[in-house]
Amino acid sequence: MTKPTLSVIVSTKNNRSTICKTLESIKKLTLHIDTELIIVDGLSKDGTFEVVSSFIRKSKGTFTNAILLRDPGLSLSFSRHIGYKYSKGEYLLFLDGDMVISRMFIDNIDKYLKVADAISPKTVIVPLDKFTYAFNVIVSVGNKLLESRSTFVLPILRLIRRIILDKLGGYPCFSSYFAEDQILVKLILMLPGIKVTYAHDLIIYKIDSPGLSSYIRKHLRYGEGLVKDISKIGKSILRREILLRQFRFLNVFLPLDSLAVVLYSTLMLKTLIRRAKLIDIACLKYMINLAMLLGVIKSYIKDVNIVGSMKASLK
Repeated sequence: MTKPTLSVIVSTKNNRSTICKTLESIKKLTLHIDTELIIVDGLSKDGTFEVVSSFIRKSKGTFTNAILLRDPGLSLSFSRHIGYKYSKGEYLLFLDGDMVISRMFIDNIDKYLKVADAISPKTVIVPLDKFTYAFNVIVSVGNKLLESRSTFVLPILRLIRRIILDKLGGYPCFSSYFAEDQILVKLILMLPGIKVTYAHDLIIYKIDSPGLSSYIRKHLRYGEGLVKDISKIGKSILRREILLRQFRFLNVFLPLDSLAVVLYSTLMLKTLIRRAKLIDIACLKYMINLAMLLGVIKSYIKDVNIVGSMKASLK
């Protein structure tokens, strides 16, 4: 078996509606670079596993190696660690089952592999409705801050030289779903001599579910994760980021964070956004902060109820 230059590790869970687009975009990479495909499915219930299995059968010979694995689906970080363990590539690209590699990514990947050890591609949310449009503006503000090398925003390192993860003992599993990528970034930045870069022309499209409710559900889960997903080691690594996240809860009572995002989007993105769109952006940012705060409260209430039940059982 030829040793691949790149191992693409895709974590999936109930991504039937988007996974075909993800896989077809990865397939185009093989025309430019030796690519290994590893899919780690978290016990999907919507047929994702079967769709991926069919794709691998039909794509026989396209990839240097193609593997479909299953894990319990309880931890995104563990899913990525499994992918790392089975991979052979010099570089590892971590994707989710709702992400699509752009043509720009394929055209420009070689130049970054030659100069960097850990690379943060640019994420673009596909604007399917006013809420995904608004969230893309919020993400774009973060992208602009990364371009200006601001330390206010952590880069999301998705393309990483294998030797770095070897030094870390694999993908760190100090969180289940919330901030697992931030923990990885902080640990990589602690390593000496590592070249980290943000790549504005390595674009990855993310297909979020349209509608406000999908963002509320997701950030409720993130709020719970802030309390219960992150281990003590993870919380120690992310001490600054957790404090900043908690500070942003003040936006629920005094929406300065929402206003700041609107201001940055008009000044930094240099685009003309209609007033209605500005309102959508501010409202979505407010609802995201509110959902996360409610998730934190929900998690603490659950913990109190569990402790109360345990005390009652001991009487």
